Amino acid sequence: MRGTLIYVMGPSGSGKDSLLSALRPRLRGLPVAFARRYISRPACAGGEQHMALSAGSILAMEAQGRLAMRWSSHGCQYGIGRSIDGSLERGICVIVNGSREYLPEALRRYPDLLPVLVEVEPAILRQRLLARGREQGRDLEERLQRALAPLPATGLERLVRIDNSGKLAAAVDTLEDVVRAVLPVRRMPGTARGTQGSAA
Repeated sequence: MRGTLIYVMGPSGSGKDSLLSALRPRLRGLPVAFARRYISRPACAGGEQHMALSAGSILAMEAQGRLAMRWSSHGCQYGIGRSIDGSLERGICVIVNGSREYLPEALRRYPDLLPVLVEVEPAILRQRLLARGREQGRDLEERLQRALAPLPATGLERLVRIDNSGKLAAAVDTLEDVVRAVLPVRRMPGTARGTQGSAA
């Protein structure tokens, strides 16, 4: 049985990195892999643990057929290695930290993927972006406008929405349930959430 690709997306400030980081230990021991991203920004820039490469190196990897996905966002190049294909073939659920704008292409390459949108109330999103201090003035407003832009229409019939405006644990609970629902082994009644789980 082929594994499911779960494509998690959301605007900057939605808390995707925190959500995925908190989810990892809950899935220890289960057939789940978190795709490592190649990004053309320094590894010390904060956020997720990624493979830092130059933009030229990422584009070269794509030209060599070594990437399953590649997109541009906020002046950076992002790539996902082809190793996810082998994981999916072995029945492993693969979680990708993706881009909303890239969703139509991701669906073209992986028609059976499950899109997950992490959302945050606009006022809370503004507070989070201000708190992290990366953007100000026009840059901040552009980020907020992009966050409010509608998703591409493709593939929305399967879209799962997760509200991360409140406590992180509640959003992690929801995403954990989404992942467990697509695994071949279901959680037994009475089993406490998070007592199993692993990330490859």
